[in-house]
Amino acid sequence: MKPTIHKGGIHQDERGTLQFFNEFDMSKVKRMYHTTHADTETIRAWMGHKIEARWFFCTCGRFKVKTVAIDFNTLSPAGEVQECILSVENAEVLHIPAGFASGFQALSPSSSLLIMSDYHFGEVDDSYKLSTDEFLEWTQS
Repeated sequence: MKPTIHKGGIHQDERGTLQFFNEFDMSKVKRMYHTTHADTETIRAWMGHKIEARWFFCTCGRFKVKTVAIDFNTLSPAGEVQECILSVENAEVLHIPAGFASGFQALSPSSSLLIMSDYHFGEVDDSYKLSTDEFLEWTQS
């Protein structure tokens, strides 16, 4: 399985804007958290999960998100880096399956990202914090 984009839709009228995800099945989501980046210099990379899947949705601004499969025996990249841009203007949710590392960087100040997970906090010990120095440089990925 590879990371995939779930497309939603946008409806606008005199009352405002509505973003919707009628085909996005949230039955596996157990928790959500929200991160805001004050600047465009901060890079949060790399966080890997062997069994946990996550979904990313941009709630404000724009983000560059990179994903790469992990060889958990060597804790090294096991494939090509995939990159996508998530923005508040596009109704899209990025699904990152288990077995991948991800990183993200805001492309506009005060950008916010909603992250959803299929495990409760502390339910499993499945966080692999991988260094941009030792695992994969952000600029070269």
